[in-house]
Amino acid sequence: MRSFIADIIEDRARLLTVTTAVKYICSAILALLAVGGSGESGGLVAAYAELAAIFCVSNLILERWKKPGYIASGILLLLFNAQMLVEFFGGTFISPAMITNLDSLEDLGGKTFIYGTGVILVLAISLLPSRVFAPKPFTHTGILSAVLALELVFTLVCGNTFSPLFSYHTLGRDLERTRALAASIDNVDEDMTLHFWDYADYNFRKKPENLVENPNVVIIFTEGLSQNIVTDDRNIMPNVADLEKESLFFENYYNHTFPTYRGLIGQLFSGYQLQNYDENTLVSVQEAFRKKGYHTSVINTEPLNLNFATFLESLGFDDVVTNVDIEPEGTSSTLSDRQAYESLYDVISAEHSAGQPFMTAIYTFGTHVSLDSPDEKYGDGSDRLLNKFYNCDFQFGRFMDKFLESDMADDTIIIFTADHCTYADSDFTGAFPDIRRVHTECDSMPLFIYYRGIEPETVDVNGRNSLDFAPTLLDFMDIHIGNYFLGFTLFADDQTSANMTSFDRIFSDSAVHVSTPDAVISDLSDVQMEIFESELHKYYVAKSQKRAK
Repeated sequence: MRSFIADIIEDRARLLTVTTAVKYICSAILALLAVGGSGESGGLVAAYAELAAIFCVSNLILERWKKPGYIASGILLLLFNAQMLVEFFGGTFISPAMITNLDSLEDLGGKTFIYGTGVILVLAISLLPSRVFAPKPFTHTGILSAVLALELVFTLVCGNTFSPLFSYHTLGRDLERTRALAASIDNVDEDMTLHFWDYADYNFRKKPENLVENPNVVIIFTEGLSQNIVTDDRNIMPNVADLEKESLFFENYYNHTFPTYRGLIGQLFSGYQLQNYDENTLVSVQEAFRKKGYHTSVINTEPLNLNFATFLESLGFDDVVTNVDIEPEGTSSTLSDRQAYESLYDVISAEHSAGQPFMTAIYTFGTHVSLDSPDEKYGDGSDRLLNKFYNCDFQFGRFMDKFLESDMADDTIIIFTADHCTYADSDFTGAFPDIRRVHTECDSMPLFIYYRGIEPETVDVNGRNSLDFAPTLLDFMDIHIGNYFLGFTLFADDQTSANMTSFDRIFSDSAVHVSTPDAVISDLSDVQMEIFESELHKYYVAKSQKRAK
């Protein structure tokens, strides 16, 4: 064996043959791992067709110029393999949401070694030296022509969504569209705030008579939680599932955007975000409660994250509670879910003792993509995704036990939901192999309202989304305030809601738009897309004009 390897090293031609074979075989295996397990045979056809095209183009250049051929081969394979790597870990090609969240890479710290190893291997494989392969009796030009013809036919039949390399064009187009949209916002003279203003004098649900006059409100935004995890037969989240059955539960309720920054501000203001850090100075849930005489606060579970702290400060709460004395035990210097729920109990206990009605919100980080549980484990602890959601549920259960034993339970409402659904990455598909998600970023997620003495009720909202969070909460609390909400109260029937807004059935992360009517995810038609993007532009203009006033 040693003699064989030594012979290869001494024979440069044989060495180049081996390295060339290795780089293409490894790329083919990566494509199989990334796309083959998804059940989408079209993706594998497109991937292998493009890999064959890269092979032919590289060889055509290598036949004439060695160094340019090597460079072309390396760059093309690197672009291809990068898409396959992201597809393998993330379930989709590189997206605008990923690009705009590059400043939050530390949030993926739970799998730093795994992701890092993948990146290094892709770089090493893609940049291996190459030589010309002559597949006689065929020519590279002939093979390339055949491959391109096959891909053209495939694209005409199945579309270009399966194409790894074409997705770079799509990515660039979406990023440029977002840039152009941002640049155009300040060039509108018409007052768009009037287009969205509404007094919101709706009263589709009277505040329950068994609630006190001004009940305190606790809002829990769980990181990335889909409803199927709560209802799974394996009892991953039994405490949440049990309380959901005892509450006012909204079924078939979807997230309207992705990821966290957009999800949190979007729900609190009932609107979309063009960029992650865009400020929204329109009417919010916290402003409505403050005008009602409530003290509002939000708990910062990422005390060492300056971007997140600045983001929370921009939301307009009376207080952002950041306890720097707590030593963060979660990944990326965040509070673990155990610490988060302990902090929540301490904060609302102090608020309750102060005597003023309060509204307190918290975002728990422990179920973020890539993370494992630092505390409780599910079963034998071998599945990091099941571990983190089981731990989240355990800590929530401990919090609720303490809460129900306290006098706060007599006059406080608990609202449990998520910032967005669970991202369908490789951990998710591994833990739920029988679930085929139409979209990696959009899914049904939990929303329920609980207080002591509530009559359990399930309201099927048929695919309406989290833009409706703010108007629904204010309707439930009988709080009427003029607003610019894009959503509408979930207590209204489908027809009434449809007459008032179409936004609450459209998911948008500023680049990707899909609809969710009747709890079915589908693409927008060209006409729907044109109308939606026109209205979306008006909303972004309205936000900008309100800030300028």
